[in-house]
Amino acid sequence: MTRAGNTPHLNPPRSHEIGFAGGGGPPARRTSTAGAVPPPPAQRGGGSGWGVQLTRGLLAALALLALLPQAAHAADLRFVRPAAGEAVFGQIELQVEASAELSRVDFFVDGRRVGSADRRPFRLVVDVGQRNVEHRVESVGFDAAGAPLVSALLRTGRIATDYELDVRLRQLYVTPSAAGPFAREDFSITERGTKQNVVTFERGEIPFSAVVLIDSSASMHGGRLNAALAGVREFLSAMQPLDEAKLLLFSDRTLLETPFTSVPAVLELALAGARATGGTALNDALYLAMKRLAPHGGRRVLILLSDGGDIESVLAMAQVREILEGDPMALYWLRLRRDEEKRGLVERISIWRNAAGHQREIDDLTAAVESSGGKIETIDAIEQVPQALARLLSELRGQYVLGYYSTSEDPNAWRNVKVDLRGGGRLRVQKGTAGAPPP
Repeated sequence: MTRAGNTPHLNPPRSHEIGFAGGGGPPARRTSTAGAVPPPPAQRGGGSGWGVQLTRGLLAALALLALLPQAAHAADLRFVRPAAGEAVFGQIELQVEASAELSRVDFFVDGRRVGSADRRPFRLVVDVGQRNVEHRVESVGFDAAGAPLVSALLRTGRIATDYELDVRLRQLYVTPSAAGPFAREDFSITERGTKQNVVTFERGEIPFSAVVLIDSSASMHGGRLNAALAGVREFLSAMQPLDEAKLLLFSDRTLLETPFTSVPAVLELALAGARATGGTALNDALYLAMKRLAPHGGRRVLILLSDGGDIESVLAMAQVREILEGDPMALYWLRLRRDEEKRGLVERISIWRNAAGHQREIDDLTAAVESSGGKIETIDAIEQVPQALARLLSELRGQYVLGYYSTSEDPNAWRNVKVDLRGGGRLRVQKGTAGAPPP
């Protein structure tokens, strides 16, 4: 199975309703030629009229007969599961039957590619979520040469209701500053001042999805980039099988972007040949990373390795922060201090911002990290990157995951959630995405 992608453009599209596999333009619908005779001639006199009409009738009959062998071998693809109009939730099986030999069948749900099957029976298990909505389910069959041959379309239904209340599990990822261990009873959750029941409680190897952003601008020259990449390789090699990560190297543009994968070797290969060049568009790169991470559920993490000096971005950090607060992800910033900064000699000025404007960008980035439940770790020597990433991974592994069902009918009430620890103590809290509704 492959991860989600875009629906391919089929030219020309072959629909399930037509189902013909021949070349050229779309054939006419199949019609019976039984008993077909040429129409009577308009005139009997004149000698040539009957012959012309007869010739035209024979040509028409022959043209219809020529279509019959093609129709007899028409390709057809149809859904076996689910049934048309059936309401579906959670994990479901998609299965199609094909009348022609196909090398593979790709499946799409709501325009998003969810996987493929390369042998009969052509089937795939996918998760369509718990929302009571209709889904557009499509399949495309490919011939031995890899060309699209035939497709099928199915629409699922929804359960008719008079009233729906969308109540979903909210997860909070909590990092106490005090040493544990802690039990469920040690934590309390309030939402807009109303106490909530802690219905799930976990700690340990909870999978995460991460985007690792690596500043590859000219400020990372002189071996700094290679040293940072060495630490990233160690971080990737320590990932668990259910974790997944994407790499994004940026300067004043995106230099490299990998797909999400749980195979460290795939990510490590992408790091070969990385070079430090160009200016820095940190805000824009962070926005891109957030958009890439947005479709993923569960624990979502952004890891930024940079000195934080944005010069080239179109977006201001205040705009990025606002988006981050609306779609929570934990932002960790490994702040790489330059030698000039250690001596207090750094004053950034560009055509976009004066020194005060650049300091405001740094302050907004700091606020974005803190409000996300993440952390800033300042690194004075580039050789400290591996240890800093190891501490970050250890923190992720040791987080407490609290789940609750909101008692508020306001869908934005989760923005005002607060977690307290019995006996006091500082907590960093990352708000998670909404999960499944209560049983």
